[in-house]
Amino acid sequence: MSEPPAVTIGLREIYDAMVELKSSVDTMVSTTAAMAARQSDHEARIRAVERRQWPLPTLAAAIGVAALILPIITGR
Repeated sequence: MSEPPAVTIGLREIYDAMVELKSSVDTMVSTTAAMAARQSDHEARIRAVERRQWPLPTLAAAIGVAALILPIITGR
């Protein structure tokens, strides 16, 4: 049986692998930045919805309390 040929990795192959790795890292960094901006936007939207929603239960509770107190005040 003959032995397989030796594999030689030269500087050109190492350089090409490094360029490819740099490109991959640059893509990941830009994707991460875009995801952070998107997450910030989603967080702002969620907080806006929460600010809009909290007065509704408070208003309902105030109306309920007024409905309990009004008959006592008016004597009916």
